[in-house]
Amino acid sequence: MADTRSANEKPLHPPPVKPMIIGVFGVTGSGKTTLMHNLEASMNLSKIAFFEGSEVVARHAGGLQTFKSSNEGEKLAIREAAIISIQQDCIDTKRLGIVTGHFSFWREEADADLEEVITNADLNVYTHVLYLDPPADVIEKRVENDTNRPERRRLSAAQIRRWQDSEKKKLRKLCYKNGIVFSLIQETCAASYLVKRFYVHNEEYDKIMAIGRVIEAMSSLVGLKRTKPDAMLVIDGDKTLAAEDTGELFWKQAMSDQPDPLQALFRTAGYSHTSFHQAILLYRDVGDEEYFDAICSTVASQVTVRPEFINLLQMVAKAPHIGAIVVTCGLRLIWQKVLTNLGLSEIVRVVGSGPELSDCIVTPRIKADVVKHLQESHNMYVWVFGDSPLDLPMLKQADQALVVVGEQQKRSKSMEVELKHAIDDGDLRARQILFPGNASPLLDTSKLPIVQLVDLGFMQALKCGIQTKDATTRTAAKLLMTPTRDATVSGPALRKAHRKVGWYLATEFLSDLLGVQEIQIRHVQGGSTNGYCLVDESSTTIIAVMRGGEPMAFGVSDAFPQSAFLHAHKPEDIELQQLKRQSTVILVDSVVNNGETMADFVQHLRKLRPTIRIVVVTGVVQADGLRPGALLEWALVGYSSIDLVTLRISQNKYTGRGGTDTGARLFNTTRLEE
Repeated sequence: MADTRSANEKPLHPPPVKPMIIGVFGVTGSGKTTLMHNLEASMNLSKIAFFEGSEVVARHAGGLQTFKSSNEGEKLAIREAAIISIQQDCIDTKRLGIVTGHFSFWREEADADLEEVITNADLNVYTHVLYLDPPADVIEKRVENDTNRPERRRLSAAQIRRWQDSEKKKLRKLCYKNGIVFSLIQETCAASYLVKRFYVHNEEYDKIMAIGRVIEAMSSLVGLKRTKPDAMLVIDGDKTLAAEDTGELFWKQAMSDQPDPLQALFRTAGYSHTSFHQAILLYRDVGDEEYFDAICSTVASQVTVRPEFINLLQMVAKAPHIGAIVVTCGLRLIWQKVLTNLGLSEIVRVVGSGPELSDCIVTPRIKADVVKHLQESHNMYVWVFGDSPLDLPMLKQADQALVVVGEQQKRSKSMEVELKHAIDDGDLRARQILFPGNASPLLDTSKLPIVQLVDLGFMQALKCGIQTKDATTRTAAKLLMTPTRDATVSGPALRKAHRKVGWYLATEFLSDLLGVQEIQIRHVQGGSTNGYCLVDESSTTIIAVMRGGEPMAFGVSDAFPQSAFLHAHKPEDIELQQLKRQSTVILVDSVVNNGETMADFVQHLRKLRPTIRIVVVTGVVQADGLRPGALLEWALVGYSSIDLVTLRISQNKYTGRGGTDTGARLFNTTRLEE
C-alpha cells in the first residue's frame, strides 16, 4: 500500500498487540472486491472486520484526489498510517481483520518495472496473505466486460501473466522473510476455507488437536491389547523410521522440474509454527484432494522402512504392555499409508500434519508436548527416536532419548552442532543408534554412546524368561563368599562382607549389563577429565528386600551413588509413585532359595510398571530356583523377562533357619530367634 523505496526507512511503530490481519492481494481485475463481498456474506461479522484498503487510504488522505496529488513521501506516510489504523481498529474491537490491498501497479512504459507499493508497515501488520491468482485470460475478459470501471487499464493476457508472476514471486519471498503465511487461491470460494483455517490454527490449537490424536491412539491401543501399555515408543518418520525424506519425495513427484519449495521456505523463515503452517499450504496448492492423495500413495510406495524398525514394530504389536506411535512434522497421510503397506496401521498410529481443516500442524514444540502428555496424563515411560534438530525438543523431554544416525550423505547436516550444544548444556542425555551398523557416529562416542536396538532396555519387555549371570567359578567369588559362609563371622563383619559382594556384583556385572556413560569430573591435578557412571543411574532404583538384602544393597548403592534407594519388607511397600520415570529396578536380597519371595516382588513390580527393567541381585541362588517351571519363572508368565546377577549358584537345597538364617546372622539376632 505504498512505495517500496520505504524498504530501508524506519516504519511507523504499530501497536504492541498483534491481531490477526489477512491481506487480500492480486492484480487489477483478479476479484478482490468480489471475494470480500462473498466473505462478508458467509462469515460471522461480529468476529471479522472488513476493510477496502484504497478506501482507508483515501480517508486518511482527505480524499482520493488529494492522495493522488501527493508526493511519494506523503503517499508513503498515508499508506502506513492507514494500515496501522486498521490494526488498531482490530485491537480495539478484538476482531480479525481482512484487508484488500495492492502489492504493485502496472506502469505505462511497456518495459518499465512494476510500481511496488508494499510498505514495511504492511509487512509488520499482516499475519496472513491471500493472493488471488485466477488465469490471466479470465482477468483479461473480466476487465474488458466491466462497464462499471471504464478507467481500468486494458492489458493483454501475457502482460497480466507477467504482472502476476512478478507479484507472486516477490510477495511470497517477503512473506517468508517477515513471518507472514502466504497462500495462492484461484477461486474466491477457497477463501472462506482459508480464513477459517487461519483463524483456528495457532500453535495452542494444534497442540490440542495433536493431543486429541494421541488420546484416540491410546484408546485404540487399549482396545487392541486389552490392557493399558506401560511404555511408549515415539518415533519420528523422515530419516528415522526410514532413510528417505518423504517431503523431498513428494515434491519430486509433484514438481519434478522445479526445486523443493520447502527448502526455500525453511531456509528463509526458520522452523516456526508459521513456517510449518506455510508448508501445509504449499502442499494444499499442489492440486485437489484426489491428486494429493495419489501423490501420497506414490511416495508411500517409495519409502523403505528400516528392517530393524519393522521387526521392532512387529514385536511391539504382539507385546501387551508396550506401544508405538509415529510423530512427524511431515504429512500424516504418507506415513499412515507406509504403515498400512506394512500391515501395522491398526497398532501404530500417526500424529502428523495435513492440509485438511481437521488436521493439525505438528511443530518441534508439539512433538515434545505429545511426549509430555504420554508421561503425565497416561503415566507412560517414553522412549523417543529422532534424527534431526526438529526432534531435539521431544528427545529432551523423553525418558530415554535415542538419536538415529544414518549414512553420512543422508543425515541431517545441522544435527551434530545442535546435538553437541544440547548435551553440553545439560539439556539432553542420549545414546545413538547407527543405521547401518558401520555408519560413522555423531560426536565422540563417550559423549553420545552407541547402542544397538536389540540391547535397549524396553527389548526386555518383548522377551520372556530369566537371563542369569554368575561369578561361581571366578577366583574373586571364592574370596568374597568365604566370610559370608564362615559361621564365626556375623554382625558388622558379615554386613561388611555382604556390602563388598554388592559392590563387586555392581561393578563387575551390572555395569556391563546396564552399560556406562561418560561424565566430566574434576581432576586431582586441576581442570577436568573423563569419568563414568551407570547409564541412567539417576533413573535407577535400588530396592533392598528387608532385612537380609540391605547390606548387599548398600554395596550396590556405593557403586551407583546417584540411584534412588528404597527399603521393602513386603512387595506392597513399593508404590507406583516411586517408580514413575524410572528406567530400572535393582532388586537385592542376600539369598534366593526357591524364588518365592522374589517372585512375589517381581509380580508386584510388573503390575505397577510392566515394562520397567528388573535386575535381581543376590549373593547366592539355589539351582532349583532357576529350573524350568520354578516359582520365579512362573512369576514371569504374561510379563517380560528379568536379569539375575548372583555371586554363586548353589546346588545345596538347604534353607537357613534360626542360627543359620542369613538375616539373623547379619544382625546378631540368632539367639533371639532360637
